[in-house]
Amino acid sequence: KGLYFGKYEVTQEQWQEIMGNNPSYFKGDSSLPMEKVSWNDCQEFIKKLNARAEVKSAGITFRLPTEEEWEYACRAGSKGKYGLLADGREGTLDEMGWYEDEDNSDDKTHPVGQKKPNAWGLYDMHGNVWEWTASADGSSRILRGGSYYDYASYCGSDFRGWYFPDFRHGGLGFRLVASRTEK
Repeated sequence: KGLYFGKYEVTQEQWQEIMGNNPSYFKGDSSLPMEKVSWNDCQEFIKKLNARAEVKSAGITFRLPTEEEWEYACRAGSKGKYGLLADGREGTLDEMGWYEDEDNSDDKTHPVGQKKPNAWGLYDMHGNVWEWTASADGSSRILRGGSYYDYASYCGSDFRGWYFPDFRHGGLGFRLVASRTEK
């Protein structure tokens, strides 16, 4: 309750608006997910976003989800590998995500929202780009979701990856959550 997930991964257009640059590897469409950003870069984006007058006046705060929040949202009420679709059935990776397969991702990211969303209306929870979370494992930060360059086994709702917080790669992006601030 009181936690709102971004419908999509943060896009290059959104990043450009807040940060004034675009370090992505894949370019050419502003609706591509932001990638090639470190966990530290994401924290700077969030800091700048939360400092904006319109965000403050709306009474909300943005942050990265914890890995537990991410998995709960990804599953959308299911215990299955890919979560439920809007019609109530278990989704498949081909329906819901971009991943390493000769007939799927074509070894690149894709504009957000092109595959089916889960039952809670969240797109690209599987594949496209790994999503940084707020959670840590020692000195590493946890990633969830897999990416366009990963095999199917890396894209399930229960799989976790990790990197150091300053690591950047063309398959690392993020999704935001928002909550109401106390007034």
